Amino acid sequence: MSPGGFDRRRFLALGFPTWVIGRATHAPARCTFPGALVPARISIEEMADILIRCAREDIPELASKWIASGADRTQLLGAAFLAGVREVRPDPVGNALHCVMAIESAFLVTDHVGPELLWPIVLWALDDFKASQALDAARRDWRLDAPPKARGSREDAQSDLEAALEQFDPERTDRALVSLLAHGDENRVLESLWPFATRSLRDAGHRILHAAQCDRTLRRIDGPGLHVSQAVLRSVAFGLANDSAGDHTQSFDAARELASELPSTWLAGVHAPEKSAEVLAALRGKSPAACQRVVIDAFSAGLGPSAVWDGLRLYASELMLLRATRGNLFPVHTVTEMESFGHVWQRTRSERTLRLVVLQAAAWLASVRDAVVRNNGPYAAGPGIDTLAQEIESAEQSGTSSAAESTQAVLERALTTRDPWAAGSLLARVPEQVPHYVAQLCLGLARSASEHHQIKYLGSILAESARVDPVWRAHILVPGLDYLPSARGAASPLYERSLHALRNAGVLPA
Repeated sequence: MSPGGFDRRRFLALGFPTWVIGRATHAPARCTFPGALVPARISIEEMADILIRCAREDIPELASKWIASGADRTQLLGAAFLAGVREVRPDPVGNALHCVMAIESAFLVTDHVGPELLWPIVLWALDDFKASQALDAARRDWRLDAPPKARGSREDAQSDLEAALEQFDPERTDRALVSLLAHGDENRVLESLWPFATRSLRDAGHRILHAAQCDRTLRRIDGPGLHVSQAVLRSVAFGLANDSAGDHTQSFDAARELASELPSTWLAGVHAPEKSAEVLAALRGKSPAACQRVVIDAFSAGLGPSAVWDGLRLYASELMLLRATRGNLFPVHTVTEMESFGHVWQRTRSERTLRLVVLQAAAWLASVRDAVVRNNGPYAAGPGIDTLAQEIESAEQSGTSSAAESTQAVLERALTTRDPWAAGSLLARVPEQVPHYVAQLCLGLARSASEHHQIKYLGSILAESARVDPVWRAHILVPGLDYLPSARGAASPLYERSLHALRNAGVLPA
């Protein structure tokens, strides 16, 4: 994949009606909106091209008219996703590329809300693409070029793809991936990519997140008549190959060596939620290599995957809970990247990759933790996340908490003060309050989201809270309460503009 190769006349050759944009240059242009010409249905590929060309300030009105004409969430988020893949160079894997990675998060969050919040979040994602497009244009104005010619057999292409990834060769990787996809086997491509998605901590470890988020979004939007897989997987593969060996890949090399030490019965161990707390305790303060050894020891002692993974998730959430700099975005990566490892674990059918994924997940936690300390200072030395449920129990036993305060009143106060300990203590004891708590997180995000790590984090905890044993659900949901925007805060200008456009188009009541 080279930095150039885009034909600037391609858009005109597609034959879109002239009402779509105001002028035919690549720079975003003001859109015009003759109502009779707004199509009732429009393809994701066409939407993506229009988003690329349309000025940022016109997006709320344009998207609202599409929605009023019958466009759905999948089309709009899919268009923003595809536009980001086409327009934002996956180098570094992070920064502007978050507009691509945040789309699955937008799907996850909007799975939990009604139209009054769903559409503002969708419009936020479209706006985020335009912001990322401008950032990329200021750096190099990159566009995805035409794919190389496919050649060779399926077996040769897969072998060449894995060899190219091993050697950090982006051009060869691109040729081999296109050749393998030409045989119609997307799953085979993914199985070749998954191990290398766990390889590198460069760019704050975003490669695992990029790969996992793109896979999930593709599965939501790809279907008959829609052929975007090649572009998306080329972007992912380029990010994986455009790297080099170094300190940021050491734990990957170690995991490959250690994988054989996992016992032959490791996938058939017992599920014991209380043992997850022991895994958590064993991980605390350990080096990346020592965390990998904790995982091997846990499986060797007869624990099953769910107990071990819950221990890893608890440690990721504990690090978020005990972060020293409360408003900084860097600490969220222990959670968002652990969730991505969990996705790859669920997706791969290769036991070899499964072994690699769980060992790298453990090492990753320690590596990201240490990077946070270097950048933001040491974590707080307070009690661990496994003690969350004890606070409210102590209050009840001492008579300082009334029955009413131990439910709705306590939760409302925790949400107002943005106190994760108080919220977690309640939710761990009264799980019936979880839906209300989640609804408040989604409301805050829809009204006041200011950057893409917030939506990534909320999407991750929603996904992880569905994976863990119920006894640990509150522990996953609360650590970022004081990081996510409050439902009680001021609405953002974008939210207000989006509501105005949606109401004017008749999508939401005036």
